[in-house]
Amino acid sequence: MSSKIKILKMRESDISDVLKIYEECNLSRWTYADYLKEIRLVNSINYTAKIAEQIIGFITARLIMSQNNIPTLYQETKEKFKVIEVECEIYNIGVRKFSQRNGVGNSLLFEILKKCKQSNAKKIWLEVRQSNQKAVNFYKKNNFKEKYRRPNFYNNPPDHALVMSLDKF
Repeated sequence: MSSKIKILKMRESDISDVLKIYEECNLSRWTYADYLKEIRLVNSINYTAKIAEQIIGFITARLIMSQNNIPTLYQETKEKFKVIEVECEIYNIGVRKFSQRNGVGNSLLFEILKKCKQSNAKKIWLEVRQSNQKAVNFYKKNNFKEKYRRPNFYNNPPDHALVMSLDKF
């Protein structure tokens, strides 16, 4: 791409554009209210990628804290428990079709990696449609490894999920 990609924290005013990218990329859809709730969570990590003030991509993830391998919400953990381990789960990443294969996805993923390092996360998890070979290849190129499959996890259309993780970053 000829213009510089800016990675910015997702704001409420970005959600309508994010939903359009969801449609274009045929991702498992969240509602406007889902995104609004997500960006307000203290342990949520949400970025948009912009070129010339146009949103061309986004990523949504969440830091998961655990006490004795039991996941807890960050708000509860911060006040009531000593955090034993921090992990991250990427929920969705989407890039406008005209901007794919130009470094946008890598730029978004890099911001998540930075945030995970700052938070001392030990692992990053994600689920991806088995049939989405483009996404599977993107994650493998970025050193994610397939851990297991979840049969019939997705609807519309039905598909298996590959559960992948990145252990060293």
